[in-house]
Amino acid sequence: FTHLRADSHINSLHGTVRDKSSGVALPGVLIYIEELKRGAISSHSGSFQIEHLPAARVHVRISMLGYKSINDLVNIDSTVHREYVMEESI
Repeated sequence: FTHLRADSHINSLHGTVRDKSSGVALPGVLIYIEELKRGAISSHSGSFQIEHLPAARVHVRISMLGYKSINDLVNIDSTVHREYVMEESI
């Protein structure tokens, strides 16, 4: 007998952030979902994960000092994976 709960399916956003010119992983990047006021900071390997998200279409901002910010419109409907490549600002 398997008991299924209504919250057994969890939406999440995860992925990695890299430098455009070198391809190197970027730690310390802020990944922020504006509508939900939730975010994460990329790890030393450039990876990030934001869990327990409602199904929604959201604006995600990826930012770090010294780099151009990225704005991404994401449809959160399951586990969503994104690869972001950041360009240094002049």
